[in-house]
Amino acid sequence: ATKIAILGTGTMGASAARCLAANEAFTVIAWNRTPARTVPLAEAGIKIASSPTEAVTVSDVVICLMSTYAVTREVLDEPSVTAALNGKTLIVLSNGTSRQVHGMANWLQDKNVAYLDGNIGGMAGDIGLPETHVTCAGDQQAWDRYQHVVKALGGASEWVSPNHASPTATNVGIVSIINGLAALFMDALVVATNEHVPAEQFAIIIKEHILPWIGSMLPVWAARVQQKQFDPVGPSDPPLTPGWLVELENVVQEHNDNGWDPLLSDALFTLFKRAGETGHGDESIIGLFNVIERAEKKKRKKEKDEEQISPEPSVQQHGQSRVFRAWCRRRIHLAQVGDRVRASLV
Repeated sequence: ATKIAILGTGTMGASAARCLAANEAFTVIAWNRTPARTVPLAEAGIKIASSPTEAVTVSDVVICLMSTYAVTREVLDEPSVTAALNGKTLIVLSNGTSRQVHGMANWLQDKNVAYLDGNIGGMAGDIGLPETHVTCAGDQQAWDRYQHVVKALGGASEWVSPNHASPTATNVGIVSIINGLAALFMDALVVATNEHVPAEQFAIIIKEHILPWIGSMLPVWAARVQQKQFDPVGPSDPPLTPGWLVELENVVQEHNDNGWDPLLSDALFTLFKRAGETGHGDESIIGLFNVIERAEKKKRKKEKDEEQISPEPSVQQHGQSRVFRAWCRRRIHLAQVGDRVRASLV
């Protein structure tokens, strides 16, 4: 039987432990920073470790389901735990960002550890279902050897790339779209219902006319970005400025006239206006890719120059929250909308 350690028995970790323990092909040992959280698992017959070192030592595969990369690194960085990881396969399914994943990969470079990173496409109740998707990336040999473990957590699981951060980057992008769409719809609903347009009627307009058009355009926009074809291609593809900017001026003014929170409308207007200021005003709407990407690269370069950030983030740099999970097929929950959310949905 494959020996598996589960580090972190919160909602997702406990569900994963129960799922794997129910499979005769596995033996499971679990550990959590808060011992009380392991009591229900112990009552279910799952072995509980007194320390992460104990759990890692007796296992072939270590699955981290702790809340953040800050916590994950703190636990794994203990000398006894790091030593016990030697020769093991580590699968990290914690919350984090692409940079944090790269930091983990950098930290493990000089250690004899096969590393996979990934995301669970669902909630705790989805773990173990045939259609649940756990996306993994990193060491392909580790995947080939232990994919049966991951597929026990989700039958539709797959390995996608040697780049450890690939699932996280996809997740962050999808979370941006999910939460941004929800926030922008609520913003638009405020505008429409203010003039007594029924909310359900407005929703039907968006669902039946706007979303299908956007859906049809996404592959076109993606292909043009990949081919670096940013110039407008016809009358129905106006430049960012003044074409799109004029319409957004009306959106901003509508908010100002009615005293509504201008957070989203101002952000959209500022983004399109920046296109003109940075030499991308003559490009089509997909030119926003250039505006966003280059602004971020410039910001990151400045941070590196000023702060001399190493390739490996410190523990303190870990721990930004992320909504569970990227491509949830069943339940989508609202989360905070940041600058990247607003920018990515224009």
